[in-house]
Amino acid sequence: MIIGWVKKTCLRIPLIIYDPSRAADATRGSVNNDLIESIDLAPTFVEMYGGASISHVFDGHSLLGTLHGTRTQDPREYVISEYDYSFVEPRLELDMPSRDCWLRMIYDGRFKYIHAEHFRPMLYDTQEDPDELRDLGGDEAYADECARLHEKLFEWARKPRQRTTISDGLIESTNITDRLTENGIVIGYWDEIEFENAVRTEFGPRMSNSNPIVGKTINALLRRKQKERKT
Repeated sequence: MIIGWVKKTCLRIPLIIYDPSRAADATRGSVNNDLIESIDLAPTFVEMYGGASISHVFDGHSLLGTLHGTRTQDPREYVISEYDYSFVEPRLELDMPSRDCWLRMIYDGRFKYIHAEHFRPMLYDTQEDPDELRDLGGDEAYADECARLHEKLFEWARKPRQRTTISDGLIESTNITDRLTENGIVIGYWDEIEFENAVRTEFGPRMSNSNPIVGKTINALLRRKQKERKT
């Protein structure tokens, strides 16, 4: 059965972390039931060694707050898992196009919802059915749970995965002007001097040349090359 990958024996992988720092004494020897994904390890290592948060690169969350007892709640509402079964026999048995051979699972700590293209969803209540033997996906009594988790799964899918070249903070701190384009065309200014005055007086304290999309264009128009600064 291809759904074996979503059983807890596959997904509930024990995670044992030893943090030798004194900050971890508050939770040392304890057991934590927060929802954790493997992608949480990389940001944990980065923070542990003093690195800054780079959420536009990592989807995961640092676990240091949990290890040090400073986190008051689990930052995750759910965990996600995916499986491509295009290379296994069920694709042939089900006569499925390879592009549709994706299973996606979302689990919120109790209910486990599995979405499969062209099939009805599967749903398991791991609290009442810890061995996951009763599929509730076709039970109308659980239609609301299916709809809720389906929307959560769709919400996850709609999010940008990574903008590895630019952080959210830089995007949000950059003034966006409606008369600049990445092609170097500036509309509405008579000449470079008028444009330079507009940048200095109208665009606010965070000038648009901090925008990585149009920064090169603006710098060229403002004649900010290093040779000119030296003179």
